[in-house]
Amino acid sequence: MLRKFKGKELFGIDYEPLYKFVDTKERSHYVITADFVTTEDGTGIVHIAPAFGQEDFEVREQYGLPLVQLVSDDGIIKDDAKPFAGLWFKDADPKILDDLRTRGLLFRDETIVHSYPFCWRCDSPLLMYARSSWYIRTTAYKDKMIAENEKIKWYPPQIGAGRFGEWLRNNIDWAISRERFWGTPLNIWICEKCGHMHAVESFEELKKMSLNPIPDDFDFHKPDVDEVTLACPKCGGVMKRTPEVIDCWFDSGAMPFAQYSYPFRISEEEFSKKFPADFIAEGVDQTRGWFYTLLAISTFLKGRSPYKTVVSIELVLDKNGQKMSKSRGNVVDPVDVISKFGADPLRWYFIITSPPWLPTRFDEDGVYEVLRKFFDTLKNTYNFFALYADIDGFVPDGTLPEKFDNIMDKWLISRLNTLKTNYLEWMDDYQMTRAARAVQKFVIDELSNWYVRRNRRRFWASGLDEDKVTAYKVLWYALKTVCELTAPFAPMTAEFFWRELTAPLREKVGESVHMVQLTKGMEQFIDKELESQMETTVKLVELGRAARNKAKINIRQPLGRMVAVVPDDVAVADELVAIIKDELNIKTLEFTSRADEFIEYRAKPNFKVLGKRFGSSMPKVSEALSNLSSDAVRAGLESGEWEITVDGVKYRLSTDEVQVEALGKGDFAVASEKNFAVALDVRITPELRAEGIAREAVNRIQNTRKEAGLEVTDRIILSLVSDDDEIVNALKKHTDSIAADTLAVEVKFAPLEDATYSKEWKLGSSKLVIMLKKADWKPNK
Repeated sequence: MLRKFKGKELFGIDYEPLYKFVDTKERSHYVITADFVTTEDGTGIVHIAPAFGQEDFEVREQYGLPLVQLVSDDGIIKDDAKPFAGLWFKDADPKILDDLRTRGLLFRDETIVHSYPFCWRCDSPLLMYARSSWYIRTTAYKDKMIAENEKIKWYPPQIGAGRFGEWLRNNIDWAISRERFWGTPLNIWICEKCGHMHAVESFEELKKMSLNPIPDDFDFHKPDVDEVTLACPKCGGVMKRTPEVIDCWFDSGAMPFAQYSYPFRISEEEFSKKFPADFIAEGVDQTRGWFYTLLAISTFLKGRSPYKTVVSIELVLDKNGQKMSKSRGNVVDPVDVISKFGADPLRWYFIITSPPWLPTRFDEDGVYEVLRKFFDTLKNTYNFFALYADIDGFVPDGTLPEKFDNIMDKWLISRLNTLKTNYLEWMDDYQMTRAARAVQKFVIDELSNWYVRRNRRRFWASGLDEDKVTAYKVLWYALKTVCELTAPFAPMTAEFFWRELTAPLREKVGESVHMVQLTKGMEQFIDKELESQMETTVKLVELGRAARNKAKINIRQPLGRMVAVVPDDVAVADELVAIIKDELNIKTLEFTSRADEFIEYRAKPNFKVLGKRFGSSMPKVSEALSNLSSDAVRAGLESGEWEITVDGVKYRLSTDEVQVEALGKGDFAVASEKNFAVALDVRITPELRAEGIAREAVNRIQNTRKEAGLEVTDRIILSLVSDDDEIVNALKKHTDSIAADTLAVEVKFAPLEDATYSKEWKLGSSKLVIMLKKADWKPNK
């Protein structure tokens, strides 16, 4: 080693080339610098080959270097480069090394790993090659495209401002020609005599200018179009088409115009009704593809963006958040998933998991959950309606009553119309995930688990009175509306159920759910106060069940009393109080804003949250919270915060930072959530126990009916036999309610000699034998 240099010290120094195959007149072999050269890969010194690399070509443009191509476009070294002429460029590598070694010019050779392009089909090494090309001068429209992009609503916004915006700011002219066979022929003809160029505007113009007649069934693609010659309007010479085809991205970007054959087959007035598009959706990688070419072509032609909104779709990852790839073995074949679960559950899974512009972790178990919870619930709810509507001969007329006597009907219609209004607002704002989740919650929690379950007795009742007809109309309307809201995300499921529901009204409602024009909810049916009270009702029922679970008392065992602790401004209508009592199987329900008689509240820190805030002071924080009185903890639930003092400093803690535990006093089991709580009196009197025995018996009878294969509408003759006097006395006392609940036209307490089915059950520590047979009975229609 003679001397060390910094790279910039070598700038401009000439060197002797290793090979002198071409005698260039320009100065061509000297040292230059470039920002793409690094010391991370290789030596930090690189040669440039302007004919075989974009960055090298740009450097050549900067310094005015000559363009030398000693490799032909088929990868074979040209004759000028002896002794390597005729070799494929990669096969020449070892021979060049041998030659340099023999000539004493090789200092050292070694193999390094670096990025290199390969053919995605056959894995052959590729060669970048400088070619002449046709360009559109997109840089002339760059500022206009940037301005139009600022008007577009992007989801997510950072793609439009960042990735796409940066692409536009760094815009270069668009090379639109390709040297391929397949594709749209480049519509430029060049005169062989004078060099005049002409861009043919249409097929009709081409036919008029052609030197030979063009038949009507002519294929305007290669190779036929290359045979079409034109007369040069300048010199009369023969014009031939340039051999290239157009970049296929130009075809894609021309879509808004090409689909209507604009401007040839559609008027400006008609086109303005269809342009621009409300939104487009594609993968995030289309910022350099379709999103860009659409904007570019539309800006040239119309001076504006062809779309108002872009939904940029992110990647689907595996369940661990890893990008799917064959090498990792975590690729999921969508055909397999669709075959197993169906296309609609897969669609629904994606839309409720996360907004499409966020990466989605795919888990097959999640698709199964969607199928089980949402689609099966929707199917079962429809089947429930169809079964009883068929039995009763109910035929929908598409109308709703002007008013509702049953509070559950009034509430469901209100919730449905509120949902419709919110749904359309969310969808208009591209909050698709929020809209779909709301539909799913409505179907599972409100329609199936609440309305249908609470109203089964109305559908089971004999006859078809006004109340039952109203129940059918409400359930039909709810199911039909759910199908209409579900249609954008589960098109086949929605279409099937909608057509089944509307079959008697085909001429009135149309052929398809996808032709229905969605409208906002009907204001006259929306009752926000009722919805709020029902929300409180459901919350108290859930808390009551939690309190029962704590006390390990089955829901079929009646209890005498429950106290609900609610804020002062919360009200519950008497009809809803009756629902709470029935749901929780309690005799009386009291409301209060004072909990101290029944409940003691204790506070403790949420260590996960507060640990970061207080660190080593956490023991003192925990002590301060534990010292809060029950009233203070309860007050914090209402206000949403607590104040504590640690080392003389006052701190405010939020409901996220504090965990509250409610403990029952005396004979009360309690459950609480924020500023709501319930206290159940768990004392069971002999009367309550007798009723509980009867309810347990009803449960066993219903299971016996199923095992006997009876239809849900079949009436029975029932026999109940037990050697436990307490059980027998309880069942006799509640014979009427047992008969009503089990569709028994007669209840006996002696063996039924001609029973068609019997089974012995455990009832507590005793036995109960149930015998039954189908009764000869028909419903009154």
